[in-house]
Amino acid sequence: MPWHTASSVEFRSEGSVVGVAITGQDIAVDLLEGAYCATADACTHQHAHMSDGY
Repeated sequence: MPWHTASSVEFRSEGSVVGVAITGQDIAVDLLEGAYCATADACTHQHAHMSDGY
């Protein structure tokens, strides 16, 4: 998969999570210990979005 812009970094604070959709995939972008991480935005046991706090 090519790189995609997921979100502006201007308003992100440590520990924040934002949910985005990229090419039909729900992605959670996290800022943890100064590094951005992207994971599937799915809590499999609650059938919810991780970016909603699950």
